[in-house]
Amino acid sequence: MKKYAFVPIIIAVVLFLVFIFFPNNWLKSFISDKKVQRAATELNPLMFQGDYVQKKILKEKNSFPIYGSSELARFDPFHPSNYFAANKKGFTPFLFGRGGMQSLIHFMNFASQADQLKGKKLVFIISPQWFHEEGIDDAHFSPNYSRLQAYDLVFNQNIDSKLKKLAMARLLTFNTVNRDQILSTLYKAELSNTKSLRFKADCARPIAYLNWRLLQKKDLYYSLFGGYQRKRHQNPKLVKNKSWDELVISAEKYGRKRAKSNPFNISDSYCLLY
Repeated sequence: MKKYAFVPIIIAVVLFLVFIFFPNNWLKSFISDKKVQRAATELNPLMFQGDYVQKKILKEKNSFPIYGSSELARFDPFHPSNYFAANKKGFTPFLFGRGGMQSLIHFMNFASQADQLKGKKLVFIISPQWFHEEGIDDAHFSPNYSRLQAYDLVFNQNIDSKLKKLAMARLLTFNTVNRDQILSTLYKAELSNTKSLRFKADCARPIAYLNWRLLQKKDLYYSLFGGYQRKRHQNPKLVKNKSWDELVISAEKYGRKRAKSNPFNISDSYCLLY
């Protein structure tokens, strides 16, 4: 029986090697249109932190990207996804954002998707609470940080070098980035002319490249098998075939019924959480 003891280990190693070395181009063609359609509104952070689903969405001629933060999760009847589902305008909103996703997070994503976004119309919603002296903190940065996109930045040869250095300097202020010794070494070398640091970066670069490819593979397999369906608010009567002025009136009536507990016109359900 001893001669069979290593069979499970051998099988595990073979499967791992298949997982790592199976060509990405063969696999990404299996990301279905249904998956892409669902991803456009699911607001899944794993999709935001990845590349493959986003690339496929942005390649669609009718995709209309909308970038923001927590407001995108307010699926009332006037939400863009519900409005354009009721009023066929020839395009589908692609939602990118959740709470804590501020400009730095969006920059990292834009840098990764620059080729897909070039020449494309998009909406970028800027929230007032983003603007404070300290900027985004670790508590909001870490859950939204994409290690894959951080490595994309290292190997991105098309981005302006000054902008790249500014981004790396800012990213190095976060514990999440500094804990990755390979990544932080490459960032620091980009910002410094120290020979010893440059030497360390040259030694770390092959490992960084391997990490980058593994993160791409992980994202690809998630793109094939992950995700979930988000329940949306369906009430097309409030928005279907209405002018802008009619929509404003309907929205004010809708909001007034749901904001009675405070003078700030904030939803009662939201205020109860605090």
